[in-house]
Amino acid sequence: MELVFTRNIKTNYKTILNAWNEEFGESFPLTEKLIDKKLFHSRFTLEKESICVFKNDNYIGSIFFKLYDDNLYISFIHVVRDERFKGYGKLLIEEGEKLANKLNANKIILGSDPDCLFSGVFMEGNDEVQRFFSNQGFKREYLNYNLITRNSPPATMKPKGFRVEKANEKYKEELLAFLEKNFSKRWLMEVENNAIDQVYLLLKEERITGFINSALSSNEHLPNSLNLYQLFDNLAGIGPLGIDPDYQSKGLGKYFVNYVIRDLFRNGASEVMVDWTGLVDFYLKCGFEEVFKTYVIYSKKVGMNK
Repeated sequence: MELVFTRNIKTNYKTILNAWNEEFGESFPLTEKLIDKKLFHSRFTLEKESICVFKNDNYIGSIFFKLYDDNLYISFIHVVRDERFKGYGKLLIEEGEKLANKLNANKIILGSDPDCLFSGVFMEGNDEVQRFFSNQGFKREYLNYNLITRNSPPATMKPKGFRVEKANEKYKEELLAFLEKNFSKRWLMEVENNAIDQVYLLLKEERITGFINSALSSNEHLPNSLNLYQLFDNLAGIGPLGIDPDYQSKGLGKYFVNYVIRDLFRNGASEVMVDWTGLVDFYLKCGFEEVFKTYVIYSKKVGMNK
């Protein structure tokens, strides 16, 4: 038996894609477009350090790494079903630990990477994988959820003195300054990567008091909220989103989200999804109908940080 580790992973992407979809194509399908944008064209991917494993020319599995904010992310890991429980998954994790130590990373995180395919390890039909990561020393940090609505909700009452409109170049400088002041650099980056006219603004007079990042799957850009677009006719996504801290807890968020959901349906969405949130009750009140997927964020400290 000859076990071959290759770091020329890009040439094997169709093999990786086909193996994944053979097992998860009905629940978490990946496409060439997703792989291309989220892995090969992400500036955070460590392409030369990512690994594809073959045994006697047969594909065993692969792992993709990203580096962000002094943490090593496992963006994708998969071992084909017939080759599990033979130590290959552990071997891939050990390669990740070696890389994390070499890069002096704080910890290894599963999913939730910039330009992510998954906002964690998905729960549905995945019990053996959950046990595997626990056995490898990974600890649960928190759960997050995708919520979906298949119908446009009734409108909520418009707050006096506020209006919603799409952003344009006139607002771009103010929008980026608003994000930089009030929210994480990760959210700033996600809005910068989107087309400006796909960002909704909540305005009081001419001042930005809130934003919602959005996209339709017919658009070129695929934010995290559209990772499951292949399951739908024309999925729309929202996220991230936020309200100026000075205007929070005033009912503005509920109105704003409700407005955007309805506008996305008016613009051709078949369904609307919000990804990576723990605010389930809030989004159900805004017009979302149900939790669609559940994910677990796992992490493991490495090196001197243990």
